[in-house]
Amino acid sequence: MFQDTIVTAYSTLDDGRLLGKSSAQALPLDSIQYMTAAQSLLPRILLETASVEGLQSLCMLAFIEQKLGDVQAAMYFTSLAARLIFGLRAYVFSEPDLSTAGWSASTRTSSVQPHLRSLFWLCFAIDKELSLQTGEPPSINDDVFAIEHNHVQS
Repeated sequence: MFQDTIVTAYSTLDDGRLLGKSSAQALPLDSIQYMTAAQSLLPRILLETASVEGLQSLCMLAFIEQKLGDVQAAMYFTSLAARLIFGLRAYVFSEPDLSTAGWSASTRTSSVQPHLRSLFWLCFAIDKELSLQTGEPPSINDDVFAIEHNHVQS
């Protein structure tokens, strides 16, 4: 999965530019500039089929905005991430049907579902914390997803 992420990050855009390499070599970017660059790709993420990479990006942006204290932006990114969570069925414990869930060929690996599940829990935690901070309802309803219950046998 790491290799797929690296390949995607350094792939070419439609106009022939490299997505990651050329901009990273042009000037050193600080964290705010990285975040701004990621935000500039949001229209592309939102218009494409739901992907693990898009969900990772939105979770990262929500987490950073929350830590920076921009609660409104964090809530916005969390709600967008929630839409991808439902699109990718990351909230479901069982393996999804990869042929119908809008998965790209690069995400058809056995390591994807546990990673999606981890992204779901990250987004869920951020969403609940923001809900408690603001008093607004969460983007992810507790009743909609399946929680795995581990029972220890004596």
